[in-house]
Amino acid sequence: MEDLLTSHAAVVDANQLTKREWVRIWWGLLWRSILTTAAGLAVTMPLGFVLGVVGGMIILAFGGDLQQFKLPMQILGGGIGFVIGMGFYAIWLRWIFRARFGNLRLALLRIAVTSEPATPLGQQVV
Repeated sequence: MEDLLTSHAAVVDANQLTKREWVRIWWGLLWRSILTTAAGLAVTMPLGFVLGVVGGMIILAFGGDLQQFKLPMQILGGGIGFVIGMGFYAIWLRWIFRARFGNLRLALLRIAVTSEPATPLGQQVV
């Protein structure tokens, strides 16, 4: 029986998970989120600082008022931070689908799409 479980993947309903398995999944998601968040901050904070300093120097070199360009610089910095953050989120998501949580892993299942209405959980009503 043990060989059957390790060699063939089986769909497991969330209600069948033990508390230990839930904790293992929760911890696996949490530490990977912390790592990717820290990596994202390690990239975006210095980049934002450098872009802010360079942008400020360019504005001052052309005789502009820093206060006048404060909001556009914040919007630009926020947009760049958002794009980098989405990149790190994509890395985290791919990491989660490759990760093993004990004897479990998260997987996507392709389902047939029909025009029948679905329940609030997205499962087809039979």
